[in-house]
Amino acid sequence: MVLPMSVEAVDFLLHWTPYFLITVAASRLSGRGYFAYLQNEKFSMLKMVIFLQSFLALIPFRLTFKVTPKTIDESVYRLERADMRVYMIMFGLILGVTFAGILDLEAALEAGVQPFFLLIAVVWSIYNASVIFLSLRDVLTRKHFQHMHRFLFDTEGELLMGAEAIPVLLKDVSITGLSFELDSKHQFPAEQQLSIQILAAGFDPLLLPLARVFKRSSRAGRTLVAAEFAKLSHGQRVQLLQLLYIALPSKFQDRGYSPETA
Repeated sequence: MVLPMSVEAVDFLLHWTPYFLITVAASRLSGRGYFAYLQNEKFSMLKMVIFLQSFLALIPFRLTFKVTPKTIDESVYRLERADMRVYMIMFGLILGVTFAGILDLEAALEAGVQPFFLLIAVVWSIYNASVIFLSLRDVLTRKHFQHMHRFLFDTEGELLMGAEAIPVLLKDVSITGLSFELDSKHQFPAEQQLSIQILAAGFDPLLLPLARVFKRSSRAGRTLVAAEFAKLSHGQRVQLLQLLYIALPSKFQDRGYSPETA
């Protein structure tokens, strides 16, 4: 048996441990403080098939295009299961080879292979098999919804109505709209041209036009309002995406922050 290493256990750990810790620290830094190691490993594993499909698409055969279905039917899940076959085969092969190696452990030791090398090989194989298994489980058990993510958070804002600025408390925001609370004493016609300014701490004020506004309920002197964004400029859309997918997750990750399905 030939393994791709010839180093003592202590030397290996002294070199590998700093490498691993520095890699995680660099990933957290480049991710603006947000880095989930296992999620990143699963994503890196799952994107392999997409990269292979993209590479094969460069071969000069006739390309075909399909319209994304407007409803989630069985064909979506069937295509996912087909893409996962490669990982199922890999998972089976890794498990088979690992168990075969464990059963043949005595022969490997008799051949002069150091126990530490065998331990590293077995642990690494089990780790990769676990990443593939967790990735398969995430994909095959996930339910699809064609809804926008709604980001739940409380932050101050202003409802702009001409020259008047009404203070509001934002409750949630998505890429298509938001909801907010304001004092019931403030009245505004729903058909008037309105804008909302998001005043999130640590983020530049974001002014967005509103197309439609719906007063949802009134309680304890507060009115809950739902609003749909008007057509956003490219710059406004980029700022909104940065707020939702970069600024908020890094700020609220310690509070279990995550988008909810609307």
